[in-house]
Amino acid sequence: MACPECSYPMRLRPSRYGLFYGCSRFPECKATHGAHPDGRPLGIPATGETKQARIRAHAAFDRIWRSRGWDRNAAYKWLSEQLKIKRALCHIGRFDTDTCDRVVAVCTENEVPRRFRGARKARRPIPRRPRDLNDARSIMEDEREDQDETRNED
Repeated sequence: MACPECSYPMRLRPSRYGLFYGCSRFPECKATHGAHPDGRPLGIPATGETKQARIRAHAAFDRIWRSRGWDRNAAYKWLSEQLKIKRALCHIGRFDTDTCDRVVAVCTENEVPRRFRGARKARRPIPRRPRDLNDARSIMEDEREDQDETRNED
């Protein structure tokens, strides 16, 4: 894999955070690129400008899928449809600067206003911690009754 900054080879190196690719010209060139635990590169290596564009794109994209309660797979499916690209090629780690700018634009246009975020999700009550064994039994009985009521409603 070639360094995106200087075109010299990148080498797989260990760190306290896991594996990464670093330019073989280090310390003259400080370019790095993330790696999966098995050594595969995370996406496509990028210049500093493209890395910053990817960070902006991820920030906008993450706001969208989290505010809508989607998982990442559903979110990338949505993004691929918005960008009109194949799902298999739709990952921010593969995008160039122009595509990242399109991601930011699409996500900004479709952003859920703050006052509506989370409004669709029903929040589960926080379970009460039992004080003693009798209290624990009482809580379990209440939960069973709630489950029975739910089943009877269906």
